[in-house]
Amino acid sequence: MRSFCPMFAERIRQTINDLGSPNVDPWITISVGYASMSPRPGQDCEQLVRCADQVL
Repeated sequence: MRSFCPMFAERIRQTINDLGSPNVDPWITISVGYASMSPRPGQDCEQLVRCADQVL
């Protein structure tokens, strides 16, 4: 999973770059945090999102 995340983030960045909208400032930045975890009883997706936010 971890090896896929940087590739996925780059794909998002490239897609935004390729939009080339004249109505948008030419310098757009994005921040992407990623995390992975094995689900355990009592865990929810919000815990995973918090982990990703922490690595930003």
